[in-house]
Amino acid sequence: IERGRVVTDASISLDGRTVAVRTYREIRFFARNSAGQLHPVPERPVCDIAGLEPQGEGIDWWDAETLALTSEQGLYPAGTVFLVRCPVR
Repeated sequence: IERGRVVTDASISLDGRTVAVRTYREIRFFARNSAGQLHPVPERPVCDIAGLEPQGEGIDWWDAETLALTSEQGLYPAGTVFLVRCPVR
């Protein structure tokens, strides 16, 4: 597996319908059905975050189009939170 495509974290939206899955380079979105199965969301394109953080790890929802990202280590002080907008088409 290419290092940049390794899943580092995931977070479910406040309404419980969408899961954001983070790798070192991108965020992908999946719909969660009533059985808990995940399926890609076509109207939510892949959100490119390559180069934003050298060791990006965590993700959580800030609002419906914005995600909070945190890093394990890197160029920024510990505890730095990046907000990234990943709009719906």
